[in-house]
Amino acid sequence: MAAYANFKMGTINKALQFVNELLASYGYAPVSIDEVEGTLQEFVAKLYGTGQSYPYARILSMKFGVNGFETPKNWFLPVPESALLSCPNLRQNPGY
Repeated sequence: MAAYANFKMGTINKALQFVNELLASYGYAPVSIDEVEGTLQEFVAKLYGTGQSYPYARILSMKFGVNGFETPKNWFLPVPESALLSCPNLRQNPGY
């Protein structure tokens, strides 16, 4: 997350540092600054189907191409029906 957040903020050198630390922890060679974005997308692809990319998608608003994830609908969960019935001023989140 820190790598991608820095990438989105434009601090590419810091993003590169985080990416290369992560790669080193898995025994991979470091990448160049031109490969940061592609490497981040590879990390996401490896998480596909594990359920672990969903929190990052919500936080970072990335377009992962994950089936079933719709922005902005999936940024929030639906409010339970019982809560809506017991609190008349409470409104359902958009899209539910």
